Amino acid sequence: MDVTHVWAQHAMEADPSRWKMLARVLSAQGHYFEAESILRHQLEATESTPGLARGWILHELGHVLYQQGQYAEAEALMRQSLAFVEQALGHQHPNYAASLHSLAMLQARQGRYTEAEELLRQSLEIIEKPLGPRNRDYASSLHELARVLEVQGRYSEAEKLLRQSLTSFEQTLGPRHPNYGASLHELARVIERQGRYAEAEELLRQSLIIIEQTLGSRHPHHGVSLQSLAMVLETQGRHTEAENLLRQSLAISEQTYGTRHPSYAASLHQLAKVLESQGRNSEAENLLRQSLTIKEQTIGLQHPEYGSSLHELARVLESQGKYAEAEVLLRKSLAINEQALGHQHPLLCPTLANLGLNLATQRRPVEGEPFLLRALDIARTTWGLKHPETAQVLTLLARVQARLKKPEAVATAREAMDALLGSLGPEHPITKDALPWLGQLLASNK
Repeated sequence: MDVTHVWAQHAMEADPSRWKMLARVLSAQGHYFEAESILRHQLEATESTPGLARGWILHELGHVLYQQGQYAEAEALMRQSLAFVEQALGHQHPNYAASLHSLAMLQARQGRYTEAEELLRQSLEIIEKPLGPRNRDYASSLHELARVLEVQGRYSEAEKLLRQSLTSFEQTLGPRHPNYGASLHELARVIERQGRYAEAEELLRQSLIIIEQTLGSRHPHHGVSLQSLAMVLETQGRHTEAENLLRQSLAISEQTYGTRHPSYAASLHQLAKVLESQGRNSEAENLLRQSLTIKEQTIGLQHPEYGSSLHELARVLESQGKYAEAEVLLRKSLAINEQALGHQHPLLCPTLANLGLNLATQRRPVEGEPFLLRALDIARTTWGLKHPETAQVLTLLARVQARLKKPEAVATAREAMDALLGSLGPEHPITKDALPWLGQLLASNK
C-alpha cells in the first residue's frame, strides 16, 4: 500500500471529516472502486442538505466514474453539480466556468466534440470578463479547446490557440512553469499530427527540460512526456531510442503508482506498440496481456481502455498470422467501445477498419467491406474528408473493393489520394507509403 494512501487513511480515522482527502488520494492512485464507495456514501449522507458541498461530491463522483468509463452516469452527476454551482454562485462565476470545463472534457471523451467545443467557448467567455485573457485559467481553457479542435483535425486552429495559451502562461507563470511545459507538449502533438516531426521533437525536448527542472525526473508528468517523445521518435523509425524512453517512462510509472495501476498498464501498452513495430511480437504480446490483466482488475472489462488493449493485441496476433484469433479480439473490442461510447464514436474507426481488413485478409472481403464503409461514415461525419483518419480508411476500403473487383474502387482510391494529400501532404510517411499503390490502381483503370 502506498505511503500517501496509508497517511490519508489514518487521517480519516482520526477525523472522519477528512474523507475528501482519502477519496482524492484513492482516485489519484487508480483505486476508483474504493473512491467511488466513499463518495457514494457521502452523497447519501448529504441528500437532505443540497448546496455547494453536495455539488462538490457530485462532481468528484462524476470524475471517478469518468475514469472508469461510465460516461452516461458521470455526465448526469456533473450536470447536477453544475446546477448546484449555478444556483449558488450564478452562471458568470469562475467556478461555474470550471464546471463547464469539466463537463466539456467528458463530452469530448464521448466524441461529442461540437458540444464540448461550445461549452469550452462559454467557459472562456466567462473567465475572460473579470480576469482578462492573460490569466492561467483562461490559458488552461484555451489549451483544452485546442485539444478538442485537434481531435477534429482542425490543426491550424488548434496550433493558434496553443500558441496563445503559451503566451498567457509565459506572462502569468513564466516560461519555466509546468503549465507552460504542458502547453509545449500539446503543441508538439498538434505539429506531429501534421507530419512536422523534427519540430515536434524539439518542442517535446523543451517540455521535458521544464518538467524535469520543476517537478523532477521521477514525476509522472515527466514519464508522460517521455512517452510522447518516444512515439515521435518511433514515427521517424528511431525504434531503439523510442524503446529506451518508454522503459524509463515505465519505471517512473511503476515507482509512482505501482504495478497494478491503469497508468502502468498504459505504459506497458505503449511499449508493446514499439516492440511490435520491431517485429518482437512475442514480447509485445506478453506486455499487452499484462496490461489487459491490470486494466481488468482496476477499470473493468467494459472500459474503452480495455478495448484499446484488446485491439492492439489483435494487431500483434495478426503480425504472427493469427487472423482468426485476432478477429475474435477485434469483435470484443468493438462491442466494448460500442457499449461504452455509442455506435458513432470516432474511436470505433480504427477497430472497424482493422476488422474489415482482417476479414478481407482471411478471404472474406464481402464480410469486411461493410465494416470499412461504416468506419468511413463515422470518419466523414466526425472529421470530414481532409483528415488523416478518413484518408487511411479510404485507402483500406479501396484495397478491399479492388479485391472484390468493384468498379467503385477507382473512385474510392481517388478520394483516398485527395484526402492524403489534403490532410498530410505529399511528404508525410503515410502518404508516401500509400500513393504508389493508389496511383497504380488508378493507372490500371484508365
